[in-house]
Amino acid sequence: MVTMEELSYGEVTLEVPSDLCNDISLLFDIISPDTWNNCITDEHREALMNYLPDFPENDLEEKTRTLEMFFMDENFRFGTPLRIFFDYLTKGFFNPKISKMRASQKKIMFREYRFRMKEYLHSTLEETLVRRKRVLDIVSNMPPDEIPKIPRLLLN
Repeated sequence: MVTMEELSYGEVTLEVPSDLCNDISLLFDIISPDTWNNCITDEHREALMNYLPDFPENDLEEKTRTLEMFFMDENFRFGTPLRIFFDYLTKGFFNPKISKMRASQKKIMFREYRFRMKEYLHSTLEETLVRRKRVLDIVSNMPPDEIPKIPRLLLN
């Protein structure tokens, strides 16, 4: 009997054979040029190619070259996509529990970021208003023709 492992990414959850999660050669057998050319319909190939970046010149040729690099396991500057995916797979990144925890962590970090930005903007506004008041106090006591000289201490 084949044991299955549950994987989750975003809103998608699926089950795959456990052997696929432990043997990269199986992954390369499934995600291959043969699968691309013989098992996937033209509509699906076209839909999948839309996920590739648009190239300013020779778009179709560049996308075809990118697919060749993908299937030939060539390095894309920071590693090969299938090896990176397999590395994440073996480290448990797609485990449903871990996936939920990471999504929660991302939300918490974003809330913390927003809170810190609000604090920063509030303190900047306060400092700006205090400086503005100091400058207005200096200028209000000056004759109309004189150019104000604001000490640097007031600007800090």
